Amino acid sequence: LSIEPVERLFFELNVSWNDLAMDADVISAGAVLFDKGDRLSLSPECLAGVSAEYGFAVGGGNKQVRIWTEANYTAESMTRTIVEGQRVVFESDAILVGQAGISLDSDRWTASLFTDNVTDEDSVVQGAPNLPRAFDTRLRPRTTGVQFEYRYGAR
Repeated sequence: LSIEPVERLFFELNVSWNDLAMDADVISAGAVLFDKGDRLSLSPECLAGVSAEYGFAVGGGNKQVRIWTEANYTAESMTRTIVEGQRVVFESDAILVGQAGISLDSDRWTASLFTDNVTDEDSVVQGAPNLPRAFDTRLRPRTTGVQFEYRYGAR
């Protein structure tokens, strides 16, 4: 869903839900990897996102300032694998992460200041089987940066 309630102010919302489940047991390397009814690996049941962006002209010419923010939610998911003939199941966390930024755009270039993972969420994206939690793949910590883009050729 995308709306523009007033000129240059945009709101967007997206939601995804799925019911992925195995129709029968799945055998791998002689062991049951998935039981009937198990979800597919790395398939969160729900994904959702919301964003807002506002832009306005500055300094005459074709320059525009854009201010944006967004938040994305991913439900927990599981991954199954076979290790030494045994099924190992590890989980990811439910993750809510936000981003925000401001940019100055012209015809040929864009300069941006942004922050990813605004709340410094420390969630497990994917667990590591048979290893301590320190080996889990985790969400990147809060990151603030500057980005400059230059476009070659006419727009």
